Amino acid sequence: MDPDLQEIVKSVETAFDVRFEKAEISNESTFEDLYNALACRLGTGAVTSDRCLTSIVFWRLRRAMIDVLDLPKNAITPSTPIEASIPALHRRRTWSDLSERLALRLPGMEYPSWCAWVMLISSFVPFAAVMFWQGSRLGWTLASILTIPIVVAFLTHIAKPFATALPQHSRTVGETCRTMVGLNHAKLVQELGASNPTELRKALQYFVADMTGIEHGWPDGHTRLFDLVETTLLRVKV
Repeated sequence: MDPDLQEIVKSVETAFDVRFEKAEISNESTFEDLYNALACRLGTGAVTSDRCLTSIVFWRLRRAMIDVLDLPKNAITPSTPIEASIPALHRRRTWSDLSERLALRLPGMEYPSWCAWVMLISSFVPFAAVMFWQGSRLGWTLASILTIPIVVAFLTHIAKPFATALPQHSRTVGETCRTMVGLNHAKLVQELGASNPTELRKALQYFVADMTGIEHGWPDGHTRLFDLVETTLLRVKV
């Protein structure tokens, strides 16, 4: 199995508190295969409850945002943009406070595009400097190439305060709540009970989106998971 796909599968197992058989999910598996395997493990085929975990999470997040941000009660609706409600300067701290207050995972934030480009270009500075001063000597060239991941890790750490952008699939309060249901599904089900197959599918969709960073629509049931991770890579969350 592709390493990125394997990471997604393991993350699904953790978030939904299930365990798949080793050969149950492969590079040829589709999103529908993953959903069916998950639904089988959770036994949702017989679930007829009309409980909506997303609604419960919304009311909890709404109450927490009103308390933390000192907002009026009518200021938060499912369509409210998160970035309009939480200033970028204090967004990471506020995001952490909301997560602690709710005792739930929130979608990880991202580096803005300009910051990502600066880090990418800066990571090649040692290589360019060595090539300029030492020419194409093999030893120096290999050494400079080996420094690239070290520089990337260092820049990722020091640039963390700039990671205030929300992922495409969690820009509004409602979208954030759907992602939170996927990220915290096992915990919510243990506390509140199972919901229904439709909400489980949506929770899995948002969870996969949070892992891969897919921005334009959802994969249909026939989309291979391998094709998804091959075209989008895994999302960098900080």
